[in-house]
Amino acid sequence: MRTIIVVGPGHGLNELTNRLLVAADCIVNPEQNTWELYPGPFGLYARHCDDAIFQDNKDMIDFYNDHVRQDIDCDGNPRNNGNIGKFIRMYEKQYVMNQYPDSPKTLVIYINTIDIESIVKYVSTYTSDITKYEDLVECVCTDIDLSEPAMREHHLLMEFSTDAAQDVDYAKEIDLHVMCDQLFNKYCEMEEVRQLCNDLSVKMVSANDLLIRGDYSKLITLADRLDPDRIKKTIDIYNFVNTKSTNPLLSQIRNMRWDDIVELGKRT
Repeated sequence: MRTIIVVGPGHGLNELTNRLLVAADCIVNPEQNTWELYPGPFGLYARHCDDAIFQDNKDMIDFYNDHVRQDIDCDGNPRNNGNIGKFIRMYEKQYVMNQYPDSPKTLVIYINTIDIESIVKYVSTYTSDITKYEDLVECVCTDIDLSEPAMREHHLLMEFSTDAAQDVDYAKEIDLHVMCDQLFNKYCEMEEVRQLCNDLSVKMVSANDLLIRGDYSKLITLADRLDPDRIKKTIDIYNFVNTKSTNPLLSQIRNMRWDDIVELGKRT
């Protein structure tokens, strides 16, 4: 069995890459209603559930969300990377060997982390330790370039949603400067991620290519059975669910020059 680990920081469309790779094995239909909703002061954003592949097995969903997905586990402790290997073996045992003899040949896991390096190094060690399965474990990260106007809105809707990772005081107004600061900081974070992925030979999938240009070529190289029509259908549904916001502030940011956003972000 082949395993693809989508690894990278949150709020960067890694869940979309995860979902598209899962669709390669037809585990989750594009129409299937598996969404995480992010309501907020600027509108509603919906992202794909990264645990949809395990949705019929509560034990796997709980172990994934409590001990694998996040840098900090359910007990408040740093994630033990060994749980990634344990989870892969759990999948092999429960899905491939026992339940579904004709099950998908690819397991896709998303790990929400800024610590890409430790995950990649663990995966390298793990792969060499399980040669009896002849597994191929590969890490992939999503690239998002917020200098393109079409990519800004969904990021801000998610980042400033209620109870999101961003520490927002909703009693205060979220103005243009605050939003530009967030875009600039995320842009700088992604520059560091690109450099790190290059140093570690981690493949990157451009969300801009997927959502703006309809270019699926990089994604298709990662999974043998990815159907371009299936990718397009999944993306079309994502875009339909996340229609363009009518919020005046988001519209203003969508139409701003990137240099102006950077200037305001640096000031903040």
